[in-house]
Amino acid sequence: MAAEDIPTFGEIDDDELALIETDTFEIPVVAYKVQGKKRVPVTHTFRFAGMRAFGAVADFIEAGTAAGGISLVLALPFVTDSLADDDERGRFKAFLDDPGLITHATTVANVADWLSSRYLNRPTLPESGSSPGRSAMNGASGRPGSGRAGANSARPRRT
Repeated sequence: MAAEDIPTFGEIDDDELALIETDTFEIPVVAYKVQGKKRVPVTHTFRFAGMRAFGAVADFIEAGTAAGGISLVLALPFVTDSLADDDERGRFKAFLDDPGLITHATTVANVADWLSSRYLNRPTLPESGSSPGRSAMNGASGRPGSGRAGANSARPRRT
């Protein structure tokens, strides 16, 4: 096959390229503070990197598939590495280590699932637009690429 017959993959036109979101974004994460017999929701917002290398996301999804699902062992490093900077990683660790807070066991896995879907389905258009290529990967499983990270997933805020 001659070189001119081989297609080029991954090219995006300038208009679409300009719409790709690369800014950091925030995700609110809820834990519960114990006050007597009450459990009071406490929301902490964490800032995440706007982009992750495709290989890092693919490795996370491949490991989850091989393990039969996303576990905390897989999810925690993925979420931690996705945070915007060392300050955010420190804040997130302090949040998880706070003995006064109860964090639901699936919270980190749900965040990882949502992040992997966001990062893998690039390029993405702003929330007001559609996401090219996303429909082919959608499903109802809540797994990466399904567009849903769990029943209690929150919509992130752009910063």
